[in-house]
Formats: sequence, structure tokens, C-alpha cells
Amino acid sequence: MIKHAVRFGNKMIIIGLPLLTFIIYFMMFHLPDLRLSVPEWISGCALITILLALGVYRGQEGSAAWSFGFIISMGAVFRVLFLMRPPELSDDIYRYLFDGQVLLSGANPYHAAPLDALSSHSSLFGLAALINHADLPTIYPPAAQFVFAAGAFLGGVFGMKLLLVALDLLSCVLMARILHQFGRPQSCLILYAWHPLPVMEIAGSGHIDSAVIFFTFMSLFFLMRSTFTAGGFKIKWHSLSGWAAGFFLAAAVLTKWLPLMFLPGVALLSCSGNRRSAVYGFLLGGIAMMGVFWPEVQNGLHTLSIYAANWEFSGFAFRLLRAVSGSGGIARLVLAAVFTAVAGIVYFRCYRAIGGFRQGKTFGDGLLIFKAVYGVVIAFLILTPTLHPWYVLYLAAFLPFTGGAAGMVLSWSVFLGYRVMILYGMTGQWIENDFFPMLLVAGPMAAFILAAVNRKIAGKFQEKSPNHFPG
Repeated sequence: MIKHAVRFGNKMIIIGLPLLTFIIYFMMFHLPDLRLSVPEWISGCALITILLALGVYRGQEGSAAWSFGFIISMGAVFRVLFLMRPPELSDDIYRYLFDGQVLLSGANPYHAAPLDALSSHSSLFGLAALINHADLPTIYPPAAQFVFAAGAFLGGVFGMKLLLVALDLLSCVLMARILHQFGRPQSCLILYAWHPLPVMEIAGSGHIDSAVIFFTFMSLFFLMRSTFTAGGFKIKWHSLSGWAAGFFLAAAVLTKWLPLMFLPGVALLSCSGNRRSAVYGFLLGGIAMMGVFWPEVQNGLHTLSIYAANWEFSGFAFRLLRAVSGSGGIARLVLAAVFTAVAGIVYFRCYRAIGGFRQGKTFGDGLLIFKAVYGVVIAFLILTPTLHPWYVLYLAAFLPFTGGAAGMVLSWSVFLGYRVMILYGMTGQWIENDFFPMLLVAGPMAAFILAAVNRKIAGKFQEKSPNHFPG
């Protein structure tokens, strides 16, 4: 009788969880305007995040077994729903389209700001009117421009979003392959494939971060071409694979600069047999992509310097330090120094734990490296002055491998930043305060503390158990 009840419960999880997730997404899809329905869809995202955590927990116990094809198919269904909606929560995609159209016309997107470029691209006047900061040259690096051109060639907002969704689903395929190599349950993939962040930020808003994640995991895929044996992590490396890993990492960095923080982790994942060819691929690929747009690409670097010095959004640590120091510049310098120190400590501890740059690596070594990258991304998200929700996609991409309570909560709480869209959608006023940025980081910190306390209590109970033997 008990076995039948357990089997029935497992079937309910296997069937009911994806069905309930679909129903929630379907209801969110039918909301009239996401900007004016922020509480409703954020609540829906919270429910989905809880369901995903439950699904992974049951999957690790062997109770929930979805096939790879089913997970990818459901992920595609969720994305297609929001692919059909206009990009209501962000206007970044209009800059993508403008840059792509300029490149397709044979001109250099870095040559002039959109407003200045209209004299030679008058057909893009309507698109330029939709661009945020149209008085500045594009900030996006060279590899992103090729993605923009491909999306613009496919046609308008839908074509751009379709390309980015396709890249996102290919990223899920790569994640599944790496999960298999690590021996992790296939159910862990739902933490990204069904997660609200890629559904809302890539399928819904069409953010370029989809391409960054794809290029990053292509690099990891080539870097980890290997066979796992009982003796450890033996890498069968060919020179071509090394060059490919370096090239795709350069493409990730030159699509958006954020993957620079992954470089030490990639170096730790490599070994003496492949590191040199990967470095060559990275440098030559980067030089080639930069060279296509040189010297006008320096205008984009100037825009990047303006962004680094002035932009801010939902950064609680930045707001707190600025209030204490009275200077935004000092706050930025302090946070940059703290992040550099934290990242250095995390990577150095990982270096020590895996025995440095030795040739043979175990399953555990690879997961430790992924965990280090995951920790560095969390540190960046907490310390950055500008925390847009789509930045957390880089954290969500590593949830299937090393996801913890803090990361899961942060992957949802970052949506709280969208409360500014309610007033903005109604009146056009963009007004922030300190309360929601505080909540955004307070939730993950509380989850981290509670998880640590739970592990401590569980450890003590294990020590007191009569079945526990020391040593």
C-alpha cells in the first residue's frame, strides 16, 4: 500500500510539476501589460522557482525522472509563449536592431551615435527614436555586432528574439552534456531550462546575454572534451579543440564584458596540454573581432567608461557606501576592490583544493571549479552598482551544476527591481528607492544563513545518531 502511494506521488511530481509550471507561464503570458502587472508575474515566477527547487530535490532522490528531450521541449514551449510578446520590460533590443541594420548596410556601428548616424541612415529614424541613450555610440563589443546583424537579417524584433531563444536552447543542450559528464542528475537542467529568468529576459525581452551564455558554454564544452574513467578526469585534447575553446571564450567576452570574471575559472579547468592552444585561440579570435571595427570601436570603449562611472540600478551595496562616503566614485572604487579581493580568494582556494594546474582532474575538481565561478558571480551581483535582472542569467546558468539556496532566491528576488516599471509604465517617471534593493539582497542572504544553520543542525544529528561511526 505504501509503495503504491509512493509511486502515485512520484507520478504526480513527474506529470504535475511541468503541467503546473506551464499553467503559471500561460497565465503570465495573458497578462495585458507586464509593466503594469509586476506583482502578478513576479508572484508567478516565485511559484515556478519553488516548483523547480522541489523538482530538483525529488530528482536527486530518483523520484522525478524527465528525459532530456522532454526538458528541452518544455523549455522551448515556455519560451515560445513570451517570444510572441513585445519587449515590454526593456528597450535594449532596439539598440541591437539599429546596430545590426547599420552593419548590414556595410557601415561601422561604432562610427557614430544613432542620432548622429541618421543623416546617412534615414530609414532607421523610427528605430532610433526607441533607443535609450541614442546620443551615445553603441556600448556592445564586436562579437555582439555579428549577433545583432544576424538577428536583424531575420527580421525585426521577432527575428532578433528568435535567434536569441535558439541560442538559449542550444545552451541548454550544452549544459545537459556537461551535466552528463559530471554525473549529475538530468533533472538539474530544469533549474535553467524552465527558469523564469531566461524565459522573461531572453524570450520576453530579447537580451544579448543569451549569446554570451551560449559562447561561454561552447568554450566549456570544447575545454571539457574528455572521457571520465575510474582513475579521474582524463582530457583527450586536440589542438583544434583548444583553439575552439579559446575562440568561443573570446566571443563571449566580446559580446559582453562580464565573462572576464570567468577567465581564472577557465584557466583552472584547463591543463598543461590544452592551455596554450586555448590562449592562442582567445587572443587571435579577440584581435580578429576587434580588428574588423578598428579604430571606431574605441568609441564603444568610451561609452563603456561612461557606463562604468555613472550607471546604477538596484545596487544596495553601492547605495549604502555612497550614503556613507558621500561620493559615488569612492563607492565604486571600494566595491571594485572588494570584488577583486573576493574573486581572488575564491579562485585561490579553488586552486589549492584541486591541486593547482595538474594534468589529471576528477569529477569533484570540475564541480569545485564550477562552484568557484558560481560564487564569484554571486559576489559580483551583490557588489555591482548596476544590477539589472538579466545580469543574473550568468548565475542561473550555473544553477544546474552548483545551485544553492542563496542563488535560487537571488534568481527570483532580482525581479523586485522591476517595481519601478509600474510608475514608469503609467507616467513615464523612473523613480528608485533603497528599500527594494535591500530586499533584493536580504532574501538571498537570509536563505544562505538558514541553509548553513540547517546543515549545522543536520550534522549534529548525524553525529548523535547511533548508526553514525566516527572516522
